[in-house]
Amino acid sequence: MAISRPVQDIIEHGNRLFTDKEPLNIHCQELAEHFYYDRADFTGSLNIGDDFAAGSFTSRAAIYRRELGDSYRTFLRPPDFFEVKALDDDRNKRSDAREWLQYATKLQRSAMYRQGAFFTRATNIGDHDHVTFGQAVLDVCPTKERNALYYKAWHFRDVAWAEDYTGAISDIHRNETCDLINVVQLFGDKVPEKLRKDVGTTPRRKIKLRHVVVPSGSYDLGYTPRKGHDWASLWVMPEEGEVLENIGRAYRGYVIPRAATVSGSQYARSPFTSIILPDARTTQAIERILLEAGEKAIDPPMLGQLDVVRSDIGLYAGGITWLDAQYDERLGEGLRPINIDTSALPHGSDMAARFDMVIREGMMRNQISLPDTSGKTAYEVRKIVEQQMRAHIPIFEPVEVEYNEPLCAETFAVMRAMGAFPVDEIPQSLQNSSIEFSFKSPIKELEDDGMRHKFIEGMELLSVAAKVDPLVAKLPNAVEISKDLLRGTGWKESWINDEKALAKASEAMDAELQAQGQAEAVGGVAAAAGKAAPMVKAMADMGQAA
Repeated sequence: MAISRPVQDIIEHGNRLFTDKEPLNIHCQELAEHFYYDRADFTGSLNIGDDFAAGSFTSRAAIYRRELGDSYRTFLRPPDFFEVKALDDDRNKRSDAREWLQYATKLQRSAMYRQGAFFTRATNIGDHDHVTFGQAVLDVCPTKERNALYYKAWHFRDVAWAEDYTGAISDIHRNETCDLINVVQLFGDKVPEKLRKDVGTTPRRKIKLRHVVVPSGSYDLGYTPRKGHDWASLWVMPEEGEVLENIGRAYRGYVIPRAATVSGSQYARSPFTSIILPDARTTQAIERILLEAGEKAIDPPMLGQLDVVRSDIGLYAGGITWLDAQYDERLGEGLRPINIDTSALPHGSDMAARFDMVIREGMMRNQISLPDTSGKTAYEVRKIVEQQMRAHIPIFEPVEVEYNEPLCAETFAVMRAMGAFPVDEIPQSLQNSSIEFSFKSPIKELEDDGMRHKFIEGMELLSVAAKVDPLVAKLPNAVEISKDLLRGTGWKESWINDEKALAKASEAMDAELQAQGQAEAVGGVAAAAGKAAPMVKAMADMGQAA
């Protein structure tokens, strides 16, 4: 289908976005050359077999980037890292709601981690892009059969976007080069007939595509989108002037986590690499100078007399250098090393170590660690946890909010559009309720440990206060406290009795206590009667005698 005028306007808007983004690509190229060699193809190409780090004299900055990028998965996406919840916390406490939410969590986790979903691979690429460039581009895609989903991470170079008035990402444009045979497999008869015929002769011919996702209500797309289809997906072939797809859908598909954006721009800058880029440049210069100075100190340059040296200088083991037989050694050595002053080498090494420390601090490697709380008191553990949380929050809380949550939410939206969560199966207590996600991580585990220690610390205070006033012992709501702590440790809702079961158990306990009290009362009467029996018998005997 030929590109209509409204669609052409959308494409031209994307062209302007890519043109405006070119200076940022140059900046990202330099960042990649220092911190992420594998991504240093923003302004050029990398070929298989190339030494991606050929221009570097040290890889310390790249190593620190690798460590920080890998820590995203450790701290933010451990096994069972998310849980589906209702936005209204009161609904989460209802047993039928919690059972369905746990089912939804399990189903979504299975879809994300199934073989062929490539979730770990895509997020690993996205993590390192986010560390290096301040943003990443991930795509949550249904399979062609629409019975599963998979994830892809795209190169930031190939994607441009625009923001709406609130600062949220609206239009997304992504360029892609794809083999002709793959284009035909994806779009079938929608591909122009001439290209379909070429599949037999040139199946690996490269075709340029552009995928565009825009709010369906912002443009004239040539049709009225269905209710709930807030996004429009367009696949176009700009060079051929053809539209392969123009449909509405209920999900956007793309997840673009961003660090803090630069004022006046829709693009972010990395809080890690951008600030230490000058130090990375200086470190490369220092390492080059130290390398050259060390090489000169170990293998110094040689000075030879003209017309005296009659052969190549043999500086290798067992080498011979031939001198002119007529040369008089009293005139000086015919061949001698040039004296090199190496006294500044320690100072250069100190400079390199200092810049290494700055780069390490810029990557916040000195703040990312889990404390050892063994052998500590409850109060000490709580203080350690609070201090650790304060150190980690500036690093990982923005990532969790801008990265993990949108990724899980978009996955939920795609699965729901594929029919994974039928409305008639959702409990009535969750109807018309928004879905959110809570996340588990080592940081969250530290926080849960802190809650348990707070409980122990509070019970110690209550035990002391109860000696002054016994009424204090009635303050804790033991049932709710136990429920919250058990859920914090990962207990399933099916392991915890609901309110009806607790009420029934409470009634049984009350009945048992009442029966026990009655038994004690009857026993007391019988005992009293037993004690009175001799007296009654004596009085009866006295009556008979009278």
